[in-house]
Amino acid sequence: KGPYMILDKESPNLRNVRLSENVLKKDVGFSEFGSGLPLDGVPMFMDAFYKDDGSDYVLVVTAKWIYEYNETLGTYEKRNATELTGTEDNPFSSATMLDENDEDTYFLTNGIDPLMWWKGTGYFQGMTAGDIWTSRVAVFKDRLILGGTTETGTSYPRRVRWSVLGDPFDFSGTGSGYVDFTDTVDWVTGLFYRDWE
Repeated sequence: KGPYMILDKESPNLRNVRLSENVLKKDVGFSEFGSGLPLDGVPMFMDAFYKDDGSDYVLVVTAKWIYEYNETLGTYEKRNATELTGTEDNPFSSATMLDENDEDTYFLTNGIDPLMWWKGTGYFQGMTAGDIWTSRVAVFKDRLILGGTTETGTSYPRRVRWSVLGDPFDFSGTGSGYVDFTDTVDWVTGLFYRDWE
């Protein structure tokens, strides 16, 4: 290497600069977003929960805690009553849909703890969906979709399960169901919705 070459590993403590294609460049920097930082753990997931009434919520999730950012106070407030049991190896997945009472409901999972739901007040609630746990969650055509489930203690990493139409809490009633992808060795690692219209 020439005398003007700097490798990434030789500059771990530099601030507001980045190394791009072997060129040292000014970076945009950072600032603290709110007070009460740092949080109890590394932020693993950030999301926004938008409700039809116009209210919105910013959520920051660590391996153990779910925080809501209080814009008025500029603070982070815990929204789960007990610690989550996952680690930094357990990614989060979320979805929002109207429940059977037409209330906006936010769903969150890490694949280890029960599927959690929240309506914007109080704490997140755990939901086992009839002893069904999931690693991925999405919404499609007014149904809550679970991917990579564990059911009554048995793992089904290739299973996709859906709720009753319009009721994200019912996975056994008429219209609910599941499919196992048996023609692949791959596990369900993501659920995405795309509107083709």
